[in-house]
Amino acid sequence: MNKGPITYSYWVVPEKVLAGEYPGNQMRKSGIFRVLRTLLDQSIAFIRHPLQGWPTEYKRVKKLLSAGVTNYLDLTQSEELLPYETLLKREAELLGMVVNYKRVPIKDQNITTIDEINKCILFINESIQSGNKVYIHCLRGLGRTGMIVGCFLVDQGLTGKQALKKITDLRKSLLNSVLPSPQNKKQSGVVENWKS
Repeated sequence: MNKGPITYSYWVVPEKVLAGEYPGNQMRKSGIFRVLRTLLDQSIAFIRHPLQGWPTEYKRVKKLLSAGVTNYLDLTQSEELLPYETLLKREAELLGMVVNYKRVPIKDQNITTIDEINKCILFINESIQSGNKVYIHCLRGLGRTGMIVGCFLVDQGLTGKQALKKITDLRKSLLNSVLPSPQNKKQSGVVENWKS
C-alpha cells in the first residue's frame, strides 16, 4: 500500500519520497470556493477516519515528523496560504529533529519553467542521497505536486506516459483518487514532454 501518513498523501518511493496535501492551515488566505473545498475534503477524511479526529495542521505536521519526514518541498506561493514552517521547525525541535524547508512557488493550476522543475528534482535527489525523506506538496497534492512528481519519475527512467500512469496507480488508495493528478492538460503535457 502506498498511502502516506496523512490523509491525502502517498509514497512515490517507499519511505523516501512522499507527496500530497499542504500540511499547514488550508483555510485562510483562500477564496470561498477553496474554503468550501477544504471543508469538504476535511469532512470526508473525518467521516472515513473518525478516531483520528478532525484533520488540523498540527496533526498533519506531527504525523509527517513521526514518519521521519525531514525535507519539505513546498510548491505553493507565499501569499496563497498561511505558512507552516515555524510550526514544523518548532515540532521538529521538540523531537530532536532538524528539518529542511524549500519553497519553489508555482501558481495554482499552472506550470513553471524548466529551471524551476530542475531545482525541485535536485532537492528531491539530494534529499534521497543524504538519507532524508522528502515531502512534496502544493495545496491539494494534485496539480503542481503531480507535475513535479511526474517529472521526477521521468528523471528516474520512466517515460512521461508511464509516469502519469504510475501517479494514478500510487494514488488509488486516497480518498481523492478520482481527481486527476496532474490536474490539467498543461501540467500533464509538461510530464509527457519532460526529458531527464
